[in-house]
Amino acid sequence: MRVVSKKTFLDFDKNSKDTYELLGKKLAGIGKAPTNVDLFVFAMAYGFMNGNKVDAIQKSGTGVRIEYIKKNHEILMSAIQLAETGSAESLLDQEQRFEIAEKYAEGGIRLLKDAAEQPGDFMQDISGQMALLFGQLEVPE
Repeated sequence: MRVVSKKTFLDFDKNSKDTYELLGKKLAGIGKAPTNVDLFVFAMAYGFMNGNKVDAIQKSGTGVRIEYIKKNHEILMSAIQLAETGSAESLLDQEQRFEIAEKYAEGGIRLLKDAAEQPGDFMQDISGQMALLFGQLEVPE
């Protein structure tokens, strides 16, 4: 049975709102700051890549508005949902997909906060980890 989410936004943990702002500034560099949806999807992918999710999120009442989630974002969320549940049938449950995304985004943002607080070049460290991830992906020719 198809379950369409009634959520209007994907929630940030109330203790992580400031971290999203900090991460946005660090990733902006000299260019345009990333949007909340960019940061959320990046944190979600980073959390999933590192196997870090947070099951108990303290809802902040703010986050990423659903209307800004693009099709490619939801495809990535679906892939994570499938990996998490092991069930293709689960892909019919958008509510579950968004809950899984929130948990991995929170896990990812916490890891990114820890990385940003370490001595050294945060951007070099994160870009190196992302390059390793992309190097592991096999793209069909």
